Amino acid sequence: MVFEVPKAPNRAKKFEFTLDGESYSVPLLKYLKPSVAAEMVELGDLLGTRMVLNKYAPGAFEAFADTDQLNIFIAAWREESAIGLGESSASSDS
Repeated sequence: MVFEVPKAPNRAKKFEFTLDGESYSVPLLKYLKPSVAAEMVELGDLLGTRMVLNKYAPGAFEAFADTDQLNIFIAAWREESAIGLGESSASSDS
C-alpha cells in the first residue's frame, strides 16, 4: 500500500505586514516550502530573510530603514509563526 501525504490544513498561512505604507505578506515560517526553508536556514537570519522577502514580498527588504527595524520584523514573524529563535518549523511541531 502506498502512503498518500495529506494536504496541509486550510488555515491562515500568511504573515501580513505594512512597511512605509506598503502592504506585504509572506508565508508563516512553518508553511514555507521545504526547499525555501532549508535555504533560509543555510543562509542565516539576515540573508535568509532577504531571500524569502525577495521571493514573496518584492521590494520589502530594501524598504527596511535599518537592521533594528528588520530584527523587529523577524521577531514578530517568528512569534506569529510560533517558532522560537534558532528553532526550525520541524522542531516546533514535535
